[in-house]
Amino acid sequence: MRLQTSNCVPQEAHATLIRNPKVVLLVSPCSKSAQAGCHCIPCSCSRSAPELTVRARGRKIRRMPKPEAAHRTKSYSAATGYVYQYYFFEVAKTTRGGFAGTEYIYMVSTDRKTVFPLRVFVRRDVLDTWAARNGRQLTGTEEYAVAKMRLFQAFDEVENMLADGRRLVIDAQDLSELLGRLGIE
Repeated sequence: MRLQTSNCVPQEAHATLIRNPKVVLLVSPCSKSAQAGCHCIPCSCSRSAPELTVRARGRKIRRMPKPEAAHRTKSYSAATGYVYQYYFFEVAKTTRGGFAGTEYIYMVSTDRKTVFPLRVFVRRDVLDTWAARNGRQLTGTEEYAVAKMRLFQAFDEVENMLADGRRLVIDAQDLSELLGRLGIE
């Protein structure tokens, strides 16, 4: 990581900051900004706002925050009559009930005001059993597709998703049924 210190941000350095997040600019107010002939711009981009600190060679250096990811909100008209808005939030390796697996977290809304996390847990032992029976592991894309199909199934079956359906688990029976719907054998 290259560290630059500057009293102002020249336009070319600002462009470098936007294109190359490995360059860190420490910005202080420009003394020439009120004068004519200063070709610097005030840096107001979110990447220049320091938040986290790291140690480098015994000194504290502030690191810039990770930019917020834009989420693509999608809609699903369920058999229960609700129209859900949802987006994929994150995936995490975790354990639940003593079983290791992968948890896919979706942010869901039924009224566009209240957003809640809905977690779909894919058990590792179920995936391993399927792999032993079929001679191959499911790809990450196939596993994600299974989780998303389980999400849709819950939308269609659970009347009160906020109260009753926030934690879903994919077991062996669910896996074979969902893979059948996807045409994966």
